[in-house]
Parts: sequence; C-alpha cells; structure tokens
Amino acid sequence: DETDTVWELLQHDAVVYVCGNAATMAPAVRAAFTDIFRTRTLTTQADAEAWFTGLRSAGRYLEDIWGETAVV
Repeated sequence: DETDTVWELLQHDAVVYVCGNAATMAPAVRAAFTDIFRTRTLTTQADAEAWFTGLRSAGRYLEDIWGETAVV
C-alpha cells in the first residue's frame, strides 16, 4: 500500500499522470484519490470531490485515457 507516499507527494504539490482504460482504471484511480483525501482529512465525500476537482483545475491531475467509455 502506497497511500502514505501518495499523500505525502500530494502535500508537496506533486503532479499526477494517469494513463489507462477510461472505463475501469481511471474511475478506480479517482476513487482511490478521494478515499485517501477523506481518510487523511476526516471530511465528507463532497469535500473530497471538491479537492479532487481542484487538483484537476490546477493541472496537478492529468489523464491520458482510452476505451469504449470515457468517464469524466
């Protein structure tokens, strides 16, 4: 489990690049990130989603995804 490492890197303004399947991998990674945030901050799912949206808006979470269905 690399949760501690991922959280520490995010706290130091890491940029994350995710490449993979749009239908399976991308949603799983998004869920993992919001779960990490909720666990570390003891906040709500809505707070975690807002935080994740902020990562994307800041260009700190980027996706190169493909497949039958792209989940945005």
